[in-house]
Amino acid sequence: MKKLSMETLQGMNKKQLYDYCRNNGIKGYSNMNKAYITNLILQSYKSQKQPIRKKSKPKITMEQKREDIRMLEVMQIAAVPKEQEKLEREIQRRKQRLNPKRYFEFHGTTSTGRKSAKFWEVWQDGKIIFVRFGIIGPDGRVMEKSYNTIEQASKGMEKQIRSKISKGYNELRTTIERKQITKSISKPKIRREVKISAIPKSRIRPMLASENEKYLDAPGYIAQQKYDGTRCIIIKKNNKISLIGRSWKSNYAPNFPEIVNDIKKIQLNSFILDSELTFFKGGKDIFLTALATEQSKKGYIAKCMVFDILEYNNKDVKNIPLSERIKLLEIVPKGLKHLEVVKSYKTNHKKFFENIISDKMQGEGVVLKDLESKYMESGRTKDWIKVKGWKSDEAIVVGVTHGTGIRSDSFGSLILVQYHNKKLKFVGRASGFKQSEQDVLIEKMKNIKTKEPQIGGIPSSKIKYWVKPKLVVEIKFQERTKDGKFRFPSFLRIRNDKTPKECTI
Repeated sequence: MKKLSMETLQGMNKKQLYDYCRNNGIKGYSNMNKAYITNLILQSYKSQKQPIRKKSKPKITMEQKREDIRMLEVMQIAAVPKEQEKLEREIQRRKQRLNPKRYFEFHGTTSTGRKSAKFWEVWQDGKIIFVRFGIIGPDGRVMEKSYNTIEQASKGMEKQIRSKISKGYNELRTTIERKQITKSISKPKIRREVKISAIPKSRIRPMLASENEKYLDAPGYIAQQKYDGTRCIIIKKNNKISLIGRSWKSNYAPNFPEIVNDIKKIQLNSFILDSELTFFKGGKDIFLTALATEQSKKGYIAKCMVFDILEYNNKDVKNIPLSERIKLLEIVPKGLKHLEVVKSYKTNHKKFFENIISDKMQGEGVVLKDLESKYMESGRTKDWIKVKGWKSDEAIVVGVTHGTGIRSDSFGSLILVQYHNKKLKFVGRASGFKQSEQDVLIEKMKNIKTKEPQIGGIPSSKIKYWVKPKLVVEIKFQERTKDGKFRFPSFLRIRNDKTPKECTI
């Protein structure tokens, strides 16, 4: 082995160091950084027999692994949509490694003398045990059981496994094992499985509504309830299903298999539907982000409320009147738990609106739609008019003020701006957020702080810090002043699906 000086080693790039180690039989360099490989080579000079191997990592306890997953879930809440998807995949990967699925099959004769080929799969997610079972071939049924502690759930899972083994079930630990044992089993002919597709390249920009309460009594319009959820374009093409968000960055389908299963029941080869992905609890729609974690969604029913159709069996129907498009929505079966067509009302719009925003319903408002209107992508139009019990708009956060009392360590209010003639204009300061919401806001603003003032006219003594105009929030307010400022603004939520350029006066 030709020995090299420290200066020579430091001047080599990573590939050259890799080649040197490989040619001289030095092991343990793979996937290591330059400093580690350099040290490895120097150590091999001292001991020509055996270079120092990579030290084994300290053993991580199960509780530490669970804590790591909990930290990732906290990070996911504050992340942008693209990062939320990556974190969700990492969370699911770690959960799978922490609590791997165990798969069993039974091939033989039942107590009644009938031949049987069944499967049984079990896995643990925290305090909940999930079981999937059925005959080999179809997907089977999934059931769950909750326990008081993680330890009790683990014991319950082991008890169920012992019971199945005693009944003649055999555990198959690899995919190869499953294929070998089921190769000779005749499977029933089933319909080709509908798969989840990636985000389509050709973007659809959903039709947007203007805001004007004067249209409540306008003739030629229908009224539909405005649901407080996430805009969702439902696409089925080439036997694949997507649930795409308005920003065209997220596919929600993997997170909502129950909705996908209901979409499969539509007897049509291809279609594109417009909907609002909404969460319900106690019969009322309650806002939750479509990227909420499984823990956050617990106790809610997720449902896509469909209100329009853009494509029917590969035929573009955006240019036919709304009255005809509503008839095409009859393809959606009635009585589904996670998919429903929004009801339309032709008369008594004002009474319908008052009922929606009543204390009993506590709805957001209604959307009025011209029956002769076409589906116009991108931009707001008077063909669709939203009427709310209160007014709301999106604004950009550019800073925060000093807090007092319990918020002296965080911040007091958000400094808001909107674009007017392509320039940022101050429109007000908003508070009204919960502690959990404030924590997420702080996390969102952590990496966009700046020392440069974003707008003028606000005394520097009131500013705690400025942030770059990247964070969009929705604000609830009573009305606007003559110069465009919000009166009595209050924070509603973060809008990851909106861009700053969309926030205009």
